[in-house]
Amino acid sequence: MALESNSRPNDVEADGKLSSRTVVSSAPSSGRRIQDDYAMPLAEIFEVRLVEIRGKPSVSIHGKLDIESGGGPVRIFDRPDETCAHRIRSKEPIPIQAPWRAISGLSDVVLRIKLKEGQKEFIKDIIYFDPSRDKHNRVLIKRSVGIGGSLAMKLAVYESAVVATIEIKLISGKSSQEKSRLYGRIAASNSLLPKMETLLFSKKRGDHIELACGDNIPLCRSVKPVPDDESLQIQVRLYDLSGGYFLTGSKYFVSPKYACDVVEYIDGRHGQRIEVKVTWDDYTSHILSNGACSLQYCKRQSTVKKELS
Repeated sequence: MALESNSRPNDVEADGKLSSRTVVSSAPSSGRRIQDDYAMPLAEIFEVRLVEIRGKPSVSIHGKLDIESGGGPVRIFDRPDETCAHRIRSKEPIPIQAPWRAISGLSDVVLRIKLKEGQKEFIKDIIYFDPSRDKHNRVLIKRSVGIGGSLAMKLAVYESAVVATIEIKLISGKSSQEKSRLYGRIAASNSLLPKMETLLFSKKRGDHIELACGDNIPLCRSVKPVPDDESLQIQVRLYDLSGGYFLTGSKYFVSPKYACDVVEYIDGRHGQRIEVKVTWDDYTSHILSNGACSLQYCKRQSTVKKELS
């Protein structure tokens, strides 16, 4: 099935070059719609931040944070004991793990908090988005106050959305033989809430990675909900350890009516190139898209449910 390109006409790179042509291929079930009756409410967790610590400037916390929704629980923070506690100051974000799958917003979206400082309870609470009371399609902040301090979850629940799965690959570096030593940031946002960026990749100079041509860039988050008829923007700013500037640019992907893969390229000034691939799907097909993910989902759901019971 032939689909039109989703890129903006005359899209220009930050380097001043015209964007490479979008390549669109139909998904395995060609012609399957993912919008209208197939789109559904989806939640996006932007951050969980420690707002206040009582009586001290910093604290070492361990424990668990679980997101529970109609699709089952997902663990986003897991430090089981004091040996792996995280030292954090007031007003700093808690380093949550990005959900490996999209989060359903059909029912309550619950953050279950079980945090300790040493052997003492720090915060034990539940905060949640209530679809019958809370507003959709905007950024909300849900707060919790515990014995040792308080935290806040920043989230949005889109009334009707589809799932974008993102992959980014290094196509060519400064040479075909030599590995590129890269650092910088890659972020994603949607046109409904353009200021709410989600970090996909973030490395400082001293924490750079080495990649050969053809290697995927390791993303800390690869799944992002996008509201119907809105666009996904990927912003890239990468540097090479030896040469400084590597490439910078952005790409827009308009959410399509049908399941598909969309591939775009961002080019640097000296032959560098990365490939940005976005796989669009509805929530149910996204969860069941392959046997490995489905099995992983069932195992994780079973484990977390046992711990929560």
